[in-house]
Amino acid sequence: MAASAARRYQSPAPRPIGRPSKLTPALQRRILGDIRNGMSLRDAAAAAGISTSTLTLWRQKGLDGERAYSDFAARSERAVQEGQQRLIRIVARGSKDDPRLALEVLSRRFPGWQAKQKLEVSTPPAGPVTWDLTLLDDDELAFVEAKLLKARRQLTAGTETQVTIDVPVVPAKGEEP
Repeated sequence: MAASAARRYQSPAPRPIGRPSKLTPALQRRILGDIRNGMSLRDAAAAAGISTSTLTLWRQKGLDGERAYSDFAARSERAVQEGQQRLIRIVARGSKDDPRLALEVLSRRFPGWQAKQKLEVSTPPAGPVTWDLTLLDDDELAFVEAKLLKARRQLTAGTETQVTIDVPVVPAKGEEP
């Protein structure tokens, strides 16, 4: 009789401590789909109704080897790459009509894509001069770049403390010289 009583009063299986994760399969699909479509992690988190820090924590737990999150972390990394590739394909197709729009999207989503469009140079006593680099053709840009690289080498080598760059002023298209 004592053995049957012991079996009847066995403790239940241990339950995890804390509340269950909000990272359900449906939420994973939504987040990963948004990221694949080019959304930033911050925007994908907001669209899913969670904070960016929660999404970052889930990804980090996966990278740290927590089994419940490891698949999501790997899939979210792939989704980021797929989103970037998708935007690059759009840039390639859109460049026929207006490459600036596609480049703008890429530069906002992936900061490494930011194009330098203006260059400001201080010229005493006249003060700073700003060049709109979008008005220069490829040859003019290469010329300015070569001059700047040479000046940089001189400054980093310590042979100069100040460098003067002679660059001809090219009027904007349609302007009088």
